[in-house]
Amino acid sequence: MKSDANAARVRAPVHLALVLLVLAAGVSSCGERPLDQAAAGSATWLDLVDGNGTVRTRLFLPDRRFAHVYVHSINLGRVDEEFTVERNGFLHLETLRYDQMSSGMPSDTENGFSIEDGRFVLTISRSFRELPIRVSPVAGHGIQTAEGFLAFADIFDTGELVTLVAVPGKVRLHSDRGRASFRGEQ
Repeated sequence: MKSDANAARVRAPVHLALVLLVLAAGVSSCGERPLDQAAAGSATWLDLVDGNGTVRTRLFLPDRRFAHVYVHSINLGRVDEEFTVERNGFLHLETLRYDQMSSGMPSDTENGFSIEDGRFVLTISRSFRELPIRVSPVAGHGIQTAEGFLAFADIFDTGELVTLVAVPGKVRLHSDRGRASFRGEQ
């Protein structure tokens, strides 16, 4: 009888250790589930980096999509360069939309040219590790995301270099909300 009681006392810490390991593994996997989904491409950030390498702001891309929006310097029409962030972090330029055909505007591309809702649309397939951009003095230059429009002029000086860099596989943290202020849909 004593040996059964001693065996039970020896097994109890082992069972307790196993239960704690199982619980820890469960908590750990629950905590990683959003990260796994983010790494699979359901969430991404876009960093706006200045010429010194400082991240000035970080934009959340819930759908991994954004548009670089600007006003063309010659025809003064709006141009939207639509990107998707690939799982490897590359910025994939898929579509170019613009209002007016004029000097400096492309009219043919490898994947197609059409007119949709009165705008010229070029289907493109080009990828970039990062995208360096000079801030335009013309109003309306910035980034459009599912969450709104952010004007470069709200963060950078005219002519300043801003580099767009994707940070894939990150989930939004409560402390990250409000890092950028949006003016709404452009």
